[in-house]
Amino acid sequence: MVRLLITVLSSSLLLIPTVLLFVISNKAARLVIIAVFTLLFGSVLAVLTRAKRHEIFAAVAAYLTPFLSPLSP
Repeated sequence: MVRLLITVLSSSLLLIPTVLLFVISNKAARLVIIAVFTLLFGSVLAVLTRAKRHEIFAAVAAYLTPFLSPLSP
């Protein structure tokens, strides 16, 4: 049951911001979406897994990469 919850949450935390970023064109709103979902992702990892702090940091950095890559000049 917990594995299913983690799978659904992790998939949602990838799909929802991707769709929102596709629909919204305002850069400020896009940055807020990225920040909120990054915080949610890190929080879910911290609460639902036994990951250590450095593992959560690495996972959050990897999570951010696809969202921030299109924003770079």
